[in-house]
Amino acid sequence: MEVYLESRVQNQPRNYTDALMDKIEATTDATSVFHSSQNTWVPFFIDVLLAAIETTSSTQEWSILFLSQFPEVQKRLQAEISEVIGNVKCPVGSDRDRMPYFQAVLEEVFRLAPPLPFGFHKCTEDTKLMGVDIKKNSLIVFNFFGNHIDPDKWEDPDIFKPERFLDGDQNFVKPELFTFGYGRRSCIGEHVARSQLFIFLTSILQSFNIYPEKKLDNLRGNLTIGYRCVECKVIFEPRDKVNNTESYCSNTEPKSNQCPNKKRISEIMRLKTFKILFFIFALKLSGAFASRMLFQFGDDPKGDTSKNKTNSSEKIFDYFVSGFDYENRPGKFILYVNIYASVNGASI
Repeated sequence: MEVYLESRVQNQPRNYTDALMDKIEATTDATSVFHSSQNTWVPFFIDVLLAAIETTSSTQEWSILFLSQFPEVQKRLQAEISEVIGNVKCPVGSDRDRMPYFQAVLEEVFRLAPPLPFGFHKCTEDTKLMGVDIKKNSLIVFNFFGNHIDPDKWEDPDIFKPERFLDGDQNFVKPELFTFGYGRRSCIGEHVARSQLFIFLTSILQSFNIYPEKKLDNLRGNLTIGYRCVECKVIFEPRDKVNNTESYCSNTEPKSNQCPNKKRISEIMRLKTFKILFFIFALKLSGAFASRMLFQFGDDPKGDTSKNKTNSSEKIFDYFVSGFDYENRPGKFILYVNIYASVNGASI
């Protein structure tokens, strides 16, 4: 932190943190929310953590869970990715509009696992809604989750069925979901979140088949700050068409848009069961991340993996980028991921 502060140049912001510091230092009005006496730092970073990190990473985790539990959905989505993007080219945001099934899958994830199942607002004046008097300053709770599984609105509401968002010509039909809210106060990060999820999921499915450690009967999550995913383990199997060294381009510099580089692939794999991908990434970029990761991997997940354990994440990333050293490990290689992370010694 000291190094970061010493390198800062006033009124030359490098990021949101610098911009906020400049604003606080320039504010002299004691009644302003930006005045140093107002303790703006805490709510600011809580907003960043909850709005930009927790919600998106939660949707990533749910997406991986659903894809592992419903292989027919995964196969159809991989087929669409292969047709539109290919198995080597890096996905870009413009590809999403040509992928109706991906959009349908993502909306179905949002429907059954909204990042925030409830929305909270305060009534600004006395009003009446559907014959009910609502007093000023009353807490108003929007039940997003209840709306998404309402049997009067959805056919088979408890079933994961992306096809419900496709018409007869297999075109995507935008649903009436409350995932990002409505109106002028809807989530300003919707476009960014959708873009991040698209790049993340298509990159994973280009490279891997995802299998569950076991079939789950109950896919209902737990209510916390958001809607926490069911605890599970998944197995990643490299897809035959993309697991060779040449396709992965193990060099550290990208040759073209046709081939991902080591740095990009490494960031994709910095996960703890996908739950804290953006949490880790944000803390790492801010210089506050100090973690130790333990990866277990082997040809047989049930076998003895103790000799393969390592706390060197770079070694794991080298395996990933080079196609898991396929020539020296003949046969089908299964990556069995069980990742533990800690920040400053505290378990996450």
